Amino acid sequence: MASSVAAQPRMAPAVLRLFFHDCFINGCDASVLLDATPFSPSEKDVEPNASLTGYAVIDDIKSALEHDCPATVSCADVIALASRDAVALLGGPTWSVPLGRKDSRFAADPESTKNGLPSPHDDLGELIRMFSRLNLDARDMTALSGAHTVGMASCKTYRDRVYGTDRDEEIDPYFAQTTQQTCQGPSGKAPFDVQTPMRFDNA
Repeated sequence: MASSVAAQPRMAPAVLRLFFHDCFINGCDASVLLDATPFSPSEKDVEPNASLTGYAVIDDIKSALEHDCPATVSCADVIALASRDAVALLGGPTWSVPLGRKDSRFAADPESTKNGLPSPHDDLGELIRMFSRLNLDARDMTALSGAHTVGMASCKTYRDRVYGTDRDEEIDPYFAQTTQQTCQGPSGKAPFDVQTPMRFDNA
């Protein structure tokens, strides 16, 4: 992870997001890594997973492990460990990662993937319901959502809230103005955290 992030800093938030998207659907089973086959679709191809990156980082780590310890460490454990290290490399906390996850041989159903992941358009009540289905409470949801302290988002996912007729009056006016300047078009990207976009902090 250290060498990957040194070469491409954006890989740290990318791997963290990959882990969340994997775990939120059917648990932390690395099914998000599976490519489509004639018999099975891929979670990669379903919105909102179509914008996931970081697969090459996981592949490189897995290849190195297979060379030294063949058939020992699951891809699911690799993603969990890589995410922990990504957070630490961004200045965030570290934690002990219990190992022993099993890799899934099948991707989740596309409809389950599409409807099962939180959307930027979900309101608080819906988000709390989605997390509670996984036995996670509002405090867990808040802590996990804090990962948005790093990384970028496509402007199209939230542009209407800060720039246009659907502007949410509860959004901080300065933040809305800054985002309007960054998101001139739907194809751009803007940092979640304009102050410290690549630091895992609570600023």
